[in-house]
Amino acid sequence: MNMTNMNLQLVRMYGILIGGLALIGLFINGHLFEIMNTDIALDLIRVALAVYLLSVGFVQKDHGSVTMALSLVGLLYVGMGVSGLFSSTLGGLLPAGLTGFDIAFHLATGGLALAAVAMGHRHNTASVH
Repeated sequence: MNMTNMNLQLVRMYGILIGGLALIGLFINGHLFEIMNTDIALDLIRVALAVYLLSVGFVQKDHGSVTMALSLVGLLYVGMGVSGLFSSTLGGLLPAGLTGFDIAFHLATGGLALAAVAMGHRHNTASVH
């Protein structure tokens, strides 16, 4: 499986995972199993992101859209993870506050997305030469 197909599969997986978390979060306020934040602001961001990811993963499917989607996930999730280290409520946006699990999940998810973008870029650059 080439790098573009792997990244496409990752976009699809993220769309399904983030969409599932969003749907669950819309019915629970506070924390899911006392470990994961489900504040409405975060859930609405997850809904929008999941719709975008699923659209890219199952409709658009082109390399540029896949790269952009993974870049967005990476920057958004790493940004939330790092911000959560300084303010678990992200400045009051998330009243229940991010947990340590949330922060680790956001950093790992975002880091994997950014690594996939970097590897895809390196693979495409190497293919050209």
